[in-house]
Amino acid sequence: MICHPTFLGRRDPSSTIIIEITLLAGRSDVQKEALYKDVRGRLAEIGFDPANSIVFLTENRPIDWSFSEAGSVKSVLGM
Repeated sequence: MICHPTFLGRRDPSSTIIIEITLLAGRSDVQKEALYKDVRGRLAEIGFDPANSIVFLTENRPIDWSFSEAGSVKSVLGM
């Protein structure tokens, strides 16, 4: 992936990281904002400039997950 220096704000493209998190839908906007803040705080703790990070979430439903031969999470949990 190529990140232009002005893509979604000013950052150093040579040290930009993109964090993609896939999760089941249902979290509130407040929870998502708290997650973004926490991730950036943890990056700062390890010496990484949080300004050089892009975090995005991909939400889906229980039918979109399967961890065993039993089928989707939806079918296993009887949803």
